[in-house]
Amino acid sequence: MMNRGNSSEQHEGQVLSFIGTTPNIGTTVCALATAYRIVEVTECKVAFLCMNFKSSKLHRYMNIPPSQATVDELLPHLRTHSLTPTMLMNAMTISSSRPQLHLLLGNRYREMAEYFSDEDIGQLVATAKEHYDYVIIDCNAYWDNAGSLCSMQQADEIVLVTTNALSHFQEDTKGWYGTMSHSLGLSDKSVHALVIRQSKQYSGFTTQEIEAELQLKVIGDVLFPSSLFSSLDEGALDYWLTETSEGRNWLVGLSINLLPEQYTLKKQRAWKSVQMIWQRKMKSTLAK
Repeated sequence: MMNRGNSSEQHEGQVLSFIGTTPNIGTTVCALATAYRIVEVTECKVAFLCMNFKSSKLHRYMNIPPSQATVDELLPHLRTHSLTPTMLMNAMTISSSRPQLHLLLGNRYREMAEYFSDEDIGQLVATAKEHYDYVIIDCNAYWDNAGSLCSMQQADEIVLVTTNALSHFQEDTKGWYGTMSHSLGLSDKSVHALVIRQSKQYSGFTTQEIEAELQLKVIGDVLFPSSLFSSLDEGALDYWLTETSEGRNWLVGLSINLLPEQYTLKKQRAWKSVQMIWQRKMKSTLAK
C-alpha cells in the first residue's frame, strides 16, 4: 500500500491475490468489488482471474450465461505453451457496465482443479500481466490445488480475507496460511488481512484482537449490507456495485489504499480524500 504519484508511464501489470481463510465468507465479492473500484478510479485495464477451481459461482452472481468461456477451456493452450494475450482476451467476459474490466470465469466442476499444474497457472498469470495493467486473482480457500498455491506465489500483494469469528481467523488461518506460507515463500511478500463482519448483531472480536492473532496488518473491516446478499441470489451483483446507493462506493477506500504508487488516480483530489477517510476509519477501529 503506497501513496500515488502522478506518473503515467507503463509498467508490467501488478498482481493482487485474494484468498479466504474459510470457504463461502465473501472473498469473491470483495475481490470483484476491488476490481470494479480500481477500474473506476484509474485508467487501468483490469483482468479479474477466478482461480476458484472448486466450483466457481461468479457466473451466477453476475448472471453470465453458461455458454461463456471458463478457465478450464484454456488448459490445452497452457499445456502446449501456446497461450497468447489474444487467446486470453477472447476467453474473457467483458463487463457491460465497466468495459475496462475483463473477467475470466472459474471452472464449475470440482474435479477439474486437479488438472492444473503450477506451470499452467504461472503461464496464465504471466500472460495476463503482459496484456493488462492490473491483475486481480480470486483464489479458493483450500490450499490443496495449483490455482490457490501458485496464485499466492505469483502475487505482488496478497489480501487474506477472514471474518470476526474465532474459528475463521484463528483455526482456519493456522490450518492453511499458518502452516504453508513459509514453505511457499510468502513471508517475503506484502500480505494484509481484510475482516468481514456479516452481521451487526454479532460483534465478535475486535479488529485489534484479530490483528494480534493473525500477526498481519488489517487494512479493512467491512460489513456486508443485507442488500448485497439479495443481489447475489438475483444475479444482480454488477447492478449492486454500480447503481445502488449502498453498493456504488463499497470498498472504494480500501481499493485506493491497495494501489501501488505507479498507478495514477483519475480525480486525484476527490479520490485522495476518500482514501484519507478510509485510513482514519481504520485508525479509529484499531484504537478501540
